[in-house]
Amino acid sequence: MPTFRATLERGTQSRDVEAVVEGDRLSLRTPDGRVGRWSLTELGLARTLEGFTLTIDGDRARLRVAEADAFWKAVGGQVPTWWRFWSPATWTAWWRQRRAWADYRSKARKLDARIADATADRERAARELQTARRRHDWIRSLGPRDVGIRTTESETGLATVPDVTLLETRRREGQVAWRAVDFGDVHFTDRRMVFCGSKNVEFRYAELTTAGLRSEGLYVAVSTRKRDHILAGPSERLAVLLDACRASSEGQDPAAMAVAETNRASGLLESTAERLAALRRERDGLTRPGRPISPAWLPGLAAALLLFALGAYADGNATTSSSAPPSNPVQSTPSPAGPTTSTTTTSTTSTTTSTSTTSTTSTTSTTTPPTTVPVVAGGSVDGEMAVHFFDVGQGDSTLLTGPDFTIVIDAGRHDRDDVVAHLRRAGVDSIDLLVGTHPDADHIGQLADVLAAFPVTEVWMSGDAHTTRTFERALDAILDSDAGYHEPRAGESYDIGSAHVEVVHPTTIGGDLNDGSIALRVSFGDVRFLFTGDAEAGAEAAMLQRGHELSADVLHVGHHGSAASTTAAFLSAVSPRLAVYSAGAGNQYGHPSPEVLQRLADQGVEVYGTDVHGTVVVTTDGEDLTVETARRANAPLPPPTTTTTTTSTTTTTSPEDETTANACESWQVDINRASFEELQRIKHIGPDRAQQILELRPFSSVDSMTRIKGIAEKRLADIKSEGIACAG
Repeated sequence: MPTFRATLERGTQSRDVEAVVEGDRLSLRTPDGRVGRWSLTELGLARTLEGFTLTIDGDRARLRVAEADAFWKAVGGQVPTWWRFWSPATWTAWWRQRRAWADYRSKARKLDARIADATADRERAARELQTARRRHDWIRSLGPRDVGIRTTESETGLATVPDVTLLETRRREGQVAWRAVDFGDVHFTDRRMVFCGSKNVEFRYAELTTAGLRSEGLYVAVSTRKRDHILAGPSERLAVLLDACRASSEGQDPAAMAVAETNRASGLLESTAERLAALRRERDGLTRPGRPISPAWLPGLAAALLLFALGAYADGNATTSSSAPPSNPVQSTPSPAGPTTSTTTTSTTSTTTSTSTTSTTSTTSTTTPPTTVPVVAGGSVDGEMAVHFFDVGQGDSTLLTGPDFTIVIDAGRHDRDDVVAHLRRAGVDSIDLLVGTHPDADHIGQLADVLAAFPVTEVWMSGDAHTTRTFERALDAILDSDAGYHEPRAGESYDIGSAHVEVVHPTTIGGDLNDGSIALRVSFGDVRFLFTGDAEAGAEAAMLQRGHELSADVLHVGHHGSAASTTAAFLSAVSPRLAVYSAGAGNQYGHPSPEVLQRLADQGVEVYGTDVHGTVVVTTDGEDLTVETARRANAPLPPPTTTTTTTSTTTTTSPEDETTANACESWQVDINRASFEELQRIKHIGPDRAQQILELRPFSSVDSMTRIKGIAEKRLADIKSEGIACAG
């Protein structure tokens, strides 16, 4: 394989590399052993008088090769002689070669994209087949056997599942929450399911009204019992065995159904594998033409001819005119393509008063006061930055994209698989910086999936360790990737493209996962965003005590809007114009806290939440802000209304919001706020009707669900008797 000594210039950085040409691919190897491999198509390699230009992860770079002609031949280019350029035949051949190269590159890119989609489909089909086989094995294990409960002569024991935790609802401080009350085994017969621990709880199949998986475990509701239960532990196995036993009691054959599902998944895997193989054969069958020479000298020739024409025009005129010389634009030094871990950039900031007000697509009668924010030197920027606060349920994931950077902060919950889909819909194809603010499963739950789906330049973690399998999976994914790794500390700052990133917390590893969250202040032009993860009052006080500049136009509210975060002193120091919190609709923690919402309202902050608005996108050009939301027509939350008397202060809600405040318990499904998947927990609500609910809401009450096609009085009565649906 041809190997060449070269120098790679990327931004302000320059390093010696070895360039190895491997057919249609180019490898660059650094002296410390790091290797990057790209196809020549995606690099966009072109020859100029100063070397070779190429595109690496969206950034333009220059490669200076010692043996330029030999290298150009190795990658399929042609070395010209100057006299050949003036031949009409040469120009005709060059034009044809250029068209052939453009056609090849277009076909190759389209096939590469289709191959990536087919690979994802095959992986998805493989997971479905694995799940179907696992469920088939569980169902096949059902059979007559002795179980640890007393059965009647006409009753047959079928299976036993050990190590199950029983959860029941408990009311505490006015809120309903799930609490573990017992630990034992679950026994299945052909008539009932029985939990056996310090007490026995029986669930007869004929009396079950609801049974389905939740994040906590298998949720079970019985018509003859007021209190519902959750069976935690091997919840998937419990759900499969329960469905199989219920089907068997109704005269169906669950084993045959499992075999059919396995065959369907196997057929899907075979078809996706065949499609992927066909696409790869088509890609391999493309004939790569010779790369056309880039005529880098043409702009210079055009400029020379223009100057000659202007000189001739000036000589022919008796009157000469003079013009003021153009002012020199401010030259900005290009920033590195991604953060580096070896050096810390210290930037000097000055303070100015921003008089721009929030510009949203909704009409508001409230004008926020001017906000004093520091301006980074050279704060004028080109393009826009979009910050996507994704709706990932009771978790966190935020995307920041600009003209020359892509940053992802946190990666959602471990029991969902929506973050990669959100990123792809936002047009992400590579990530400069991936941040896991702290190792809780609702923040790094899909970090491994993101690393598998996209090339990532660098990963930041807080340094705190966790004992969960989610954390171990994330660490394994980081080690298996080509990404760099860094544990940032307060006081560091980095330029990632046109974004300036300041680390304001933590200073050390403290052992408290929430208070050890990475907190970042991101500047784009004159606009600042502050992200604090799950940092609580202790961490906020530490940031204030250290004297960090915390003022920001947009605050990502800490810890999902918990009352333990966003203290009055911290909020006063930040003084945001907008605030966005990430929380799941109807979550069991009561997020966001009414206290936090009141503090934000007292400062006149516009508030958006993913539980109400869905995904929230804040766009800025470096001066103004624009807000777009998936729901509620971009309007912020109305501020809480407080009524003060001489003896006490009480919080009241308007008649419009009274139902929202009282109608839904934490375990219920709010048809006005629930996600597409959550809505399908309601009886008679499948994918089609769930989509109708999303399009028709808001609903004034559960009774108004008759607006949904297929829901008449009888089915409405079933839904109301089930008790899960509510209209908040």
